[in-house]
Amino acid sequence: MAVEFYDVRDQVLRNVLFVLNDDEFKILSNVLKDFHKQTGIHIDQYGKTNLSFDHIGIILGSIEKVQLANSETNKTFLAIKNKLKTIDFDVVAIGD
Repeated sequence: MAVEFYDVRDQVLRNVLFVLNDDEFKILSNVLKDFHKQTGIHIDQYGKTNLSFDHIGIILGSIEKVQLANSETNKTFLAIKNKLKTIDFDVVAIGD
């Protein structure tokens, strides 16, 4: 199951900003657990989750911590980080 990210203002969900595939989502599991601890928000791989710009910053910070600890997945973390860095607005994540 992939998770697609859209601008929250795109109410008809026409323009996908980026997609996290299953492998990327699994690699992010520790980051997403940390995010949940900090915010109480669970990014649902099968549902809809609204994320503010501030939430994206928290996720990026968690990626930085995990990235330093695990060099094997750094290439994937870098790709995900680059996707997230392009966002400077609220988004909705929709799992399918």
